[in-house]
Amino acid sequence: MGRPGVGKTTLLDELQKREYEVVAEIARELIKEQNEVTGAALPWKNKALYKKVMFDRSIRRFKQIDKMRRNNLPIFFDCGFLDTLCYATLIQSDIDESLKTYADHWRYNKKLFASVPN
Repeated sequence: MGRPGVGKTTLLDELQKREYEVVAEIARELIKEQNEVTGAALPWKNKALYKKVMFDRSIRRFKQIDKMRRNNLPIFFDCGFLDTLCYATLIQSDIDESLKTYADHWRYNKKLFASVPN
């Protein structure tokens, strides 16, 4: 976690080169896809739809990774479903019960990388 431009994605790219499993950021994928199909699930077009699709895909990706996990090797996520909670707060949108439930009960890991500004 950390603010934009501090090198999170660069670090994840390096981890991937070293053959660690890395899960790409959902928001980037969603924005690219929606731009290609002239879709509405974009933060500058339909914030509520963007939030919903980003959350649904983040949960789906988390579940897929959890099912595929066959060992105790670390998996590095470039953002996740908790980012939807932050986004909802940022845009002053309601946080529905399913998002609250996931945030309260699901955990990626007790250890995390964080970038703290100087």
